[in-house]
Amino acid sequence: MSSTALPAELAPVKVAPPSSIAPRMPRSPASALCGRLTARRRKRSSACAAVDLPKEIFAGNLVRAEIGGAVGGETRMIANDRPFVIKKGRESGATAQSGGLSLMTGVGPKLTPATKLWFGKASNPPGFRSLPHHHGEAETGAYLLSGRARIYFGKDYQEFVDMAEGDFMFVPPFTPHLEANMSTTEELWRLACRTPENIVVNLAEIDDSTLAGYRRA
Repeated sequence: MSSTALPAELAPVKVAPPSSIAPRMPRSPASALCGRLTARRRKRSSACAAVDLPKEIFAGNLVRAEIGGAVGGETRMIANDRPFVIKKGRESGATAQSGGLSLMTGVGPKLTPATKLWFGKASNPPGFRSLPHHHGEAETGAYLLSGRARIYFGKDYQEFVDMAEGDFMFVPPFTPHLEANMSTTEELWRLACRTPENIVVNLAEIDDSTLAGYRRA
């Protein structure tokens, strides 16, 4: 039989293979790292999410964070798709302070993948008070674990609110205040939470005599 050419509208259409339509994009360094780590760690338990410090590199969603405290401030890739546990005693004291206030970071960008939260604890020795300060744009929440606290604020710090064990407190952004332990014999402990970070802006010192009811130990 003689071959007859098909009409153009019936002729088969040649389709280019996918690789020629959209050339494969080169893998990013992070993507390549994930692939290598996945193969290397398949036999390891995924239970290492609860670690005492961020010391593992996981395949998955990765972020870069500065890790302080016991590991000397080195930079490592850590996972942001699982819970993190910071063990007792591994908190970081490398945080903004106010006049000798002992403030420890438990959750924050320096220890975890957190980017919009700081959570820590503070202790005031008997009769201690902080410098006047505010927390910039940060909103602050606090919970008094033990002791008696007084928060001075307002014009010349002539207003105050008192806190007892079990009380919560909120401090709005850019509110000048200072914190005092009203006991001259008992230590004060509290938890504090700020977002987006632990911002402390210290202000000019004032004389103790201007603070109603305050007395150093």
